[in-house]
Amino acid sequence: MQYPATRRFRLTALFLLLPLYLCAGDGFRFRYIHLPPAVRDASIGTAVVDRAGMLWLVTASGLHRYDGNQLLTFNRLSQPALPDKEISALHPDRFDRLWINFMTELWYFDLQRWQLRRVSFGKSHGDAILQEITEGRNGTIYISDRTGRLFRVESDSLRLVADLGAKGSIPGAVIRQIDEVKPGEIWVITNGKLARIRQGRVDFPAMPPLPERIAVPAYYHSSGKIYFNVVNHGMYVYNPRTGKAAQLRAAFNNAGPRRPRFLLFPLLNGDVGIVAYRTGVFRVNPLTDSVSDVTSQVSADSGAIYAPRTFRTGTTAYLVNNNISEIAHVHTPFHNLLMTPALESRAVSVRSILRHPDGWLYLGTYNGFIRINESTGAQEKLPPGFVYTAMLWDDGRILAATEGDGLRWFDPVGRKFSNVPMAADGAFPDAQQRGRYLTSLARENDSLVWVGAYSGVYLLNVYTGAYVAPKGGADANVLQDARINKIVKSGNHVYFATSAGVFSYDGNNVHRILGDVSVYSLVVRKNELWAGTQGHGVWVLDESGKVKREFNTANGLAGNMAYTLLEQDGQIIAGTDGGLALIDPHTGDLRTYARMQHLPSNEFNHSAAATWGGRVYLGTINGMTSFSIPELLQYRDAGDTIPVRFTSFSAGSGNHIRHRYDLPYTQHAQLELGPDERSFSLHFGGIAPSIDQVYYYRLHDDAPWTELGRQQEMRFAGIAPGRYRIELAVKQGSGDRYVTLLTMPVTVRPAWFETLLFKLGCIAVALLIAWLLFRLRVRRLLREQRLRTKIAGDLHDEVGSSLTRIYFKADQLSLKHTERDALQKIADSSKRALGAMSDMVWSIDARFDTAGDLVDRIRDYLSSLQQDLDIAYTFELTGAYEGKRLSQVIRQNFFLIFKEAVNNAARYSSEPRMAVRLSFAEDIDLRISNPACGDGVRIPQYQGGQGVHHMQQRAARMKGVLRAGREGDLFIVELRAPW
Repeated sequence: MQYPATRRFRLTALFLLLPLYLCAGDGFRFRYIHLPPAVRDASIGTAVVDRAGMLWLVTASGLHRYDGNQLLTFNRLSQPALPDKEISALHPDRFDRLWINFMTELWYFDLQRWQLRRVSFGKSHGDAILQEITEGRNGTIYISDRTGRLFRVESDSLRLVADLGAKGSIPGAVIRQIDEVKPGEIWVITNGKLARIRQGRVDFPAMPPLPERIAVPAYYHSSGKIYFNVVNHGMYVYNPRTGKAAQLRAAFNNAGPRRPRFLLFPLLNGDVGIVAYRTGVFRVNPLTDSVSDVTSQVSADSGAIYAPRTFRTGTTAYLVNNNISEIAHVHTPFHNLLMTPALESRAVSVRSILRHPDGWLYLGTYNGFIRINESTGAQEKLPPGFVYTAMLWDDGRILAATEGDGLRWFDPVGRKFSNVPMAADGAFPDAQQRGRYLTSLARENDSLVWVGAYSGVYLLNVYTGAYVAPKGGADANVLQDARINKIVKSGNHVYFATSAGVFSYDGNNVHRILGDVSVYSLVVRKNELWAGTQGHGVWVLDESGKVKREFNTANGLAGNMAYTLLEQDGQIIAGTDGGLALIDPHTGDLRTYARMQHLPSNEFNHSAAATWGGRVYLGTINGMTSFSIPELLQYRDAGDTIPVRFTSFSAGSGNHIRHRYDLPYTQHAQLELGPDERSFSLHFGGIAPSIDQVYYYRLHDDAPWTELGRQQEMRFAGIAPGRYRIELAVKQGSGDRYVTLLTMPVTVRPAWFETLLFKLGCIAVALLIAWLLFRLRVRRLLREQRLRTKIAGDLHDEVGSSLTRIYFKADQLSLKHTERDALQKIADSSKRALGAMSDMVWSIDARFDTAGDLVDRIRDYLSSLQQDLDIAYTFELTGAYEGKRLSQVIRQNFFLIFKEAVNNAARYSSEPRMAVRLSFAEDIDLRISNPACGDGVRIPQYQGGQGVHHMQQRAARMKGVLRAGREGDLFIVELRAPW
């Protein structure tokens, strides 16, 4: 059987698209963009989103860029400055240029160079009043004016493409929309008609008569079909191949004479999305042109569609009024309800969920007890009361455990609450108080139900009100003092997950299976207990309470606060404080899901969990979500990274602050800081909802990650000179596995005094100064040595010769002269003076500055003393001293102390002998000893008198130590001096 070409095309397209319809987890995300206060209450004229994800909007105060964190404002006083004219249109292109229409002037903002440039109209087009801006297939910018002329921008000037208002063409032509459908083929809407421009020629495709003129918008689908708005008659579809046009069968086309305005945008699976102002959101199947209402999938807040101005970027539609909201088509297995789209609004926290056979979902929230239609999103607020958990009873009534109002019946038909009776003489002295604040329920049989409270648990007959508490064993008292988070009935046992651990009850006794940890949720599975703990993740216990396996953030769990646990289709579902986890109990494999996969929130609520008809329902702190396990297992994340960019940089230098705002548009950007810019900040952001993450950063690859939190600014101060690589990362629900989002190379230049050249120069100068000081010291020492040698020579030659002549003359005269005694005294005094002078000359003579010279002088003196006084001595010398130099102060004072000590020893010794010991080690040690008594007669007391005092003064000049005194029969002088 043969099919026409058009039909064959449609069948082929149907088979190609069919897998998408069957397998895709399609959904919509709606939210308000959280604008800063400076523009939140302003009237927004126009708005666009550029390629980097930055939001640009126009208000009465100027042009603004918003990155989800910072707001930049441009006007005639900013840098760069805008002309003081009204902006009528904006268009960001693929080359990071923001085209700005001032009606009589066309400018573009080169975002990579951060410069504003004006496009020249030329003499022939100087009268143009601009109308529309659009971008062609290859990035060409097309401009129309109010006289029907179409231009393209070439080399910062306008070139005429076609003139629809020229003589002989279309009188009063005005181009309202421009689309380059194919390269060189441009479609426009002019004077209520569709026109096609090819190589400057204008033609009007064949089309059946329409009831009214065509108005914007028109949407050109990849199949060739064109969807457009006919004034007062709504949306039509036109196929240029067949020449047929027809009105879409949709609710928004039946809105009466005041038809809504529209925004058309592509959906991920090839469908066409339509936002109808004041009506809703719809999707069109281009194969059949059938229209379905998806408003309930977008938001239950119908007011979100009340936005007179719209624009789109890819598969995201933006609605502009006094605020900006977005509708995005997303692939997700999650069906979300009650999710609050505005960040500044109070989120709807769902605490309990019950799926009733009547088709309604009954939800306990902090905003009250409500019921909601899962298909349409319609909701109804029920009588007040906070339902913590609920259970369906046989007659269709709902048994509700409330917080503060006790256990109550709710009748879905009459929509009324009634109290469950409770006997006065129950098991607890404070039964009424315990019965008011309830947390969990578990059915025992047709009339009995286990009721868990903030404190304790009891088994209640819902018809008579009689109740008993589980008793038996010491653990029963602990159970009654604990908060009961979950009750699970399994066979002949009842298990309790509490703030004090896990307990079991066999009908006779209470046994504490697990203690010292708070447990929120519990699943009994064969011979295992799966416990959702507070802070430790999920523990798998055996029947005795021993932990067999653990799942936490270290091995992939989304969070360590496991609020809810469910078993469905052989999988364990864990709702945590960091996202959702799917655990295969056989293999231990983990899959995690978070806001990146379009969950309403990463934090789930305790007890808000239910299953119905193969679907799982979970409550979060921002609405609820539902899904099926097969959908979740088949779902594959698109792998999109978080659309975050570095957006600005600021560095302080004295009174000057340097900024860079071109970072979102600069590939391979890097920062270079001057030596006086040690303090700087780096902002990042974007307007996508997944930006709301906990971030981490580090300065280089070897540094540990530092938690930044949810703030979108990194600040650094006192950074040392060097090269760094700043990394921004997130944890995606699996322990210490970090995913790097952004990197920024940073170079901090050193100050001139921190450079290597300066440091080498300082070392060279220090070495030069040291060398000069050394040379100066050498010169001074040489000069001092020459002076000492000259003084010694002069003393020896002049004074020594004179004293020698006096000595010999007096000695000769003493042999002849009658005054012999007097002359002999003169001779003796001259000889002593000659000896003292000889010692002084030796001590200052630079030619004898070694330790060897000192030893030789000591030996000579001892030998001379022995000859003159006929005294015996011993001299002991140890240590290495040859060639070692001594300062003049050490040499002179050391020898004079030696001389004084041996003279005293020779003069006062009770026997004509002494012992001298000289040792060279770290210090110079001298020891002189002589007998202090002999033949029973002690020496005079004054050997240790004034002479020792003078020797100690000389020792102090050498920074040495001298000790003198009697030790038994010896008088000892000990001297220790440094070299």
